[in-house]
Amino acid sequence: MPAGNLPSMDEANQLLRDKCLKNGNNESYEAAVAAKDNMGMCISSTINWTAMANEIEEAKPKGELDTVFKKYCGKSPELKRCVSNFTSSMEGCLSENERQSKNVVENITDSLMNFICYQEVFIAEGGPECINSKMEDIIDCVGKTFSKYVPEDGINNSTDLPEFSFNDEHCKDMNKLESCVVARLERCSESTPANIVGSLFKFIRKSTPCAKSTTGSLKSSDGSGNSASSLGVSIILLIFVSAIVTRFTFH
Repeated sequence: MPAGNLPSMDEANQLLRDKCLKNGNNESYEAAVAAKDNMGMCISSTINWTAMANEIEEAKPKGELDTVFKKYCGKSPELKRCVSNFTSSMEGCLSENERQSKNVVENITDSLMNFICYQEVFIAEGGPECINSKMEDIIDCVGKTFSKYVPEDGINNSTDLPEFSFNDEHCKDMNKLESCVVARLERCSESTPANIVGSLFKFIRKSTPCAKSTTGSLKSSDGSGNSASSLGVSIILLIFVSAIVTRFTFH
């Protein structure tokens, strides 16, 4: 895989399969695939994205976005359960170190939902349009920040498999990604989207081990933090960037 590029969907699926076989068995992989599909269905059954998009568009000129947000944010407990069921079903594919880190994903999900529910101004100030216009730039930021964790010649054996966990370098990379994405969004006509996305990164960071440091570095008292390998933060942030863009960008 060329430097600067992220894994393709096929490569990501192969990575998941290899990880499940390494830490579990074929049943673990089948459970993980089913969990992914079930989470999609769980979320879709909870929120009709098309209907929500239409309601937001109708509410914008009336200044009634808060009503729409209140309605859908009331569904956040169901959405959190969708994510919790997914992470629990993935445990068979995770190492012991990764299982200890999976709660971070759920914490971030909770924080993200709580944050978005109070950010209707993001929609009102052209946030979705700004992100949509800078999508290639955002993907470029993610690729430049996290592609280094995947070997250029691909995953050749189980020892090459990265672990999905946090360490000092991940926290620094989170800061790099924030700086890159915010800088690109600042090129939009309105400054509000960039400011809110910057706040979102900081809000998410508070739900990760990176919150222990004010410098962007994770200080581990036992030194074990540096032994955790990479890609976890990239997957987490990719999930949230994709969610923000695909769910809140309306054409």
